[in-house]
Amino acid sequence: MAEAHPLELRARVVEAYEAGDGSYAVIAARFRIGEASVKRWVRRGRRGVPLGADPKRGGTPSPIGQGDVDA
Repeated sequence: MAEAHPLELRARVVEAYEAGDGSYAVIAARFRIGEASVKRWVRRGRRGVPLGADPKRGGTPSPIGQGDVDA
């Protein structure tokens, strides 16, 4: 899985969109990120939610270290 975008980049993206520098698509192309990321970060910024990355979730838990593996 890819690493999270830096918080500074997220803030610059939101600032650019809120300043009216372009649409979601234009801002995404300018910063070379996905349009969905721009939408999500702007929405979070407007709600007052921190722009930092959410913890990784999901996936299949590893049985290693859980005592379920026969050695």
